[in-house]
Amino acid sequence: VIDKNERVILKEPVKPRAKEVIETASKEKDKRQLIVQTAMKYLGVPYRWGGANPSGFDSSGIIWYTFKENGIQLPRVSFDMYKVGRPISKEELLPGDLVFFEGYAPGPSHGVIYIGDGKFVHSPRTGKTVSIGRIDDPYYYAPRYYGARRVIE
Repeated sequence: VIDKNERVILKEPVKPRAKEVIETASKEKDKRQLIVQTAMKYLGVPYRWGGANPSGFDSSGIIWYTFKENGIQLPRVSFDMYKVGRPISKEELLPGDLVFFEGYAPGPSHGVIYIGDGKFVHSPRTGKTVSIGRIDDPYYYAPRYYGARRVIE
């Protein structure tokens, strides 16, 4: 509609087109898949305290390196990673989300990358390698669950 001053006036608010919404959701899903694929290629890399490269990773090192390879800058240690993004519940977890456990110290001292179906990729501890674990592991991870964060929106 055009008013007497020849200005365009919209009667309805402009809504995003379905195609734009789908493209945004698709890009987010693609980024999440890339994070999971990147983390999975490091299965078998040895744990190394303070490690943040493919010669050896500690728990936050694999997260930091995986996200860095995909253009996302995160703090280097789990305690600081837990402060970024937004908190989410276990029920909201999507591949690429970060999950934290109380490991060697109180608080979010062990971080992992969620890959779906209750599983995650992590670098567990000295003498172990990057591997897949389960959030519901009753012997270690389930009772030590601390929280989860979403950094990919």
